[in-house]
Amino acid sequence: MPSRSLRRELSFLEILIAGIVGAVGTGVLFAPAQMAVEAGPSLIMAWVLGAVFYTFISIPIIELALTWPEAGGLPGTPCIPMVTP
Repeated sequence: MPSRSLRRELSFLEILIAGIVGAVGTGVLFAPAQMAVEAGPSLIMAWVLGAVFYTFISIPIIELALTWPEAGGLPGTPCIPMVTP
């Protein structure tokens, strides 16, 4: 029987989707009611702008995670030496 194992790697797209789901998932539960009161009909534009801003913020974070895959994620990134001595 062939041995079957799970991959121990994530692609850029998989990490991006996980980040978007995490950010949107928490906001969808609590924000829309108050946002609808404050923003009114421009609520859709606010969500679109938020998605664009989140994408520009998340891409460098994803690239760091793919370049230096360390346990602990982003908080451990400053501990990685950027220059080889």
